[in-house]
Amino acid sequence: MFANPWKIFISQYFRDVSVKGKFVYPVGTSFARAYGSAECQRSKIVEVPPIVLPMGICNTNIIYRKAPSNFPVITNLELPNFRKVKEISSPNVSRGIIGDPSKPFARIEAARMIVIRKRKMRKHKLKKLRKRMKFVFERIRMRREQRKEKVFQGELMSMVRSAEAFDPKTYVSETIKRATYTPKLEDVLPPRPTRRTFEKPNIAFKMPLLYKNSGS
Repeated sequence: MFANPWKIFISQYFRDVSVKGKFVYPVGTSFARAYGSAECQRSKIVEVPPIVLPMGICNTNIIYRKAPSNFPVITNLELPNFRKVKEISSPNVSRGIIGDPSKPFARIEAARMIVIRKRKMRKHKLKKLRKRMKFVFERIRMRREQRKEKVFQGELMSMVRSAEAFDPKTYVSETIKRATYTPKLEDVLPPRPTRRTFEKPNIAFKMPLLYKNSGS
């Protein structure tokens, strides 16, 4: 905040009195109290003459400062030389009729570029699919591992049950019995061939036909 120059001048000029309106009363007393006191009634009321402030006091604030009138007024202000922008005109291009070429031309094909583009596109789509289905694939993989682990745990439990059901006495007795077992001859050898197996097939019904054809 800027200090008011009027207040500064009054405080420096009147050090022992306060000024309010056209009455003069002692410092430290209000206007009503000083006006109603007996001392003020006995004293002579003095009118304060108009105060003429010296030059430069009211113009301390730059906001209220006025421009002096002795400076010359500039009516024609010349700006510095800026780079001038050149006018751009449209090019003169002849727009003739474009027809079919007179000579046949070879067909341009980019077969290899198309193959490469399709390969890149498949790779790009696969990457997008993996990014989009990341958690779905992770869930499927986790369930697959859970099924494998469940089967493995079942096999381990079956092995544990068979180990718990193992009886060493029964195992030893069966092993000794198999070691001392002597099989019978009928059980080892194949069954004897019977007479029926060696009989020839009956071809008597064909014999008369053979003899009949040979006699004629």
